[in-house]
Amino acid sequence: MKKFHPQLEIWLTVENWSGPNGTGRLLSRKRIKCHSYVGNIINILYEHFNFSATTSFKDTSGTLQTPSAGGVILANAAAANDNYGVLVGTGTGANDVSAYALGTKIANGTGAGQLQYGAVSITTPATVGQKRQITVARVFTNNSGASITVNEVGLVVSYGGYYFLIERTLNTNTINNLASATWTYTISITTS
Repeated sequence: MKKFHPQLEIWLTVENWSGPNGTGRLLSRKRIKCHSYVGNIINILYEHFNFSATTSFKDTSGTLQTPSAGGVILANAAAANDNYGVLVGTGTGANDVSAYALGTKIANGTGAGQLQYGAVSITTPATVGQKRQITVARVFTNNSGASITVNEVGLVVSYGGYYFLIERTLNTNTINNLASATWTYTISITTS
């Protein structure tokens, strides 16, 4: 009999589409196992487990913040909101536990080097066998007039009125002009 070991996993899937807003023909699909939670996830868990607002940690602007204990943690950003949710950038620097922001975030818009951020969608938790999971996804559309290469993807949460990076993955992907890409985080726990 195979033994299962409890594990928390996060996978990142990127799908490239020939049309805007995740439409048209699926051009490619790649799935990557993430190993890159950053220290802010522990800081936020501590705040919640201890119900204490005694820890200061850096938000995405690099400013030390002490969020109110027990605040709501959100990732469900609306379309055009590039402050939190799934974010993309062009940075290539290595991951570090003290990372607090993407190296170089790509801004929302239609200008040179910009992508249009769709609304973040989050699935209801689902159980399959011994696995419980959710997905957090966002479509990015390129109307900038040229191809854009994304090198990093991050998951940023809104907590206590501030924005905190909790995961960053290096992933190179080019989005052609007038096309789109969808990045989906799948976060799961498997028990034995």
